[in-house]
Amino acid sequence: MAQALLDTVPPGTLVTGRLAAWLYGVLEPGTRDQMPLDVATRLGNGPHVRRSGVRASRRRLDEDDVVTCHGLLVTSPLRTCFDLIRSSGLVEGVAVADAFLHAGFFTQLQLVKYVGAHPGWRNVRRARQVALLAHPDAESPGETALRLVLVLAGLPEPCVNAPLFDERGRYLGRPDLLYLDPVFGIEYDGAYHDDEDVRRIDVLREQRFRDTGIPLLRYTAEDLQRRQHVIVDVVRSALRGDPTLLEEAAWPLARRVCFARSTLDAARETAARHQGRGQGAVDVASVRS
Repeated sequence: MAQALLDTVPPGTLVTGRLAAWLYGVLEPGTRDQMPLDVATRLGNGPHVRRSGVRASRRRLDEDDVVTCHGLLVTSPLRTCFDLIRSSGLVEGVAVADAFLHAGFFTQLQLVKYVGAHPGWRNVRRARQVALLAHPDAESPGETALRLVLVLAGLPEPCVNAPLFDERGRYLGRPDLLYLDPVFGIEYDGAYHDDEDVRRIDVLREQRFRDTGIPLLRYTAEDLQRRQHVIVDVVRSALRGDPTLLEEAAWPLARRVCFARSTLDAARETAARHQGRGQGAVDVASVRS
């Protein structure tokens, strides 16, 4: 694929957008419409590129914004992410930022600073919101969308993929999302969970949680599309300790679960983050499972 791009990308241009993110291994390949051949040249640098199948633009690019990847000139990971989160909806943008952070290309602080260094750019206000909402431990777009349903409704931010251990130090697993008081996990069941082997692993892991007294709530893409208010109501009631929603008798045991240090650190860090966000439904239509 990289060689084909070398033969296709017009001379003097660099790859940008979703195709650049794919070259970094952050986004999955899609159809031609989902991942067009986006290229760019620096402002004032030669004539505008016109070629069939190529979507060209001129951009303000600093030296640090251009790198080489697979033999191609490409916008840097930070610049690629910045461009994508400015041109995407909120949820899709956070999913993109989560993917870059999870891959380790840069930190959330670096992203926030990069966005802050570009005041007045198109959609930079949205990019700033995305950067603050992003989380390096998120592992799927659906999981990101579920987290945002909760956070944008004003609920506390949960821990993300935090490892759990029982009182004897045995590893239990990592729920997608985790609240600590009371203790319960939340899982997003994407399409890959339909695989028989994955489903078997899910069942065993859920049983370990329940044996230790940790209830688990599960939601699907359909829930995100049609029942966001139900998700919010259930989680809000669970946080208040509603015994009809979680197994109240199990809570005393769950409170004694030994958490990994990273779990506790994440809990302390997220407790004060993203306060005072407005309520509203999350648009998840453009986010893939």
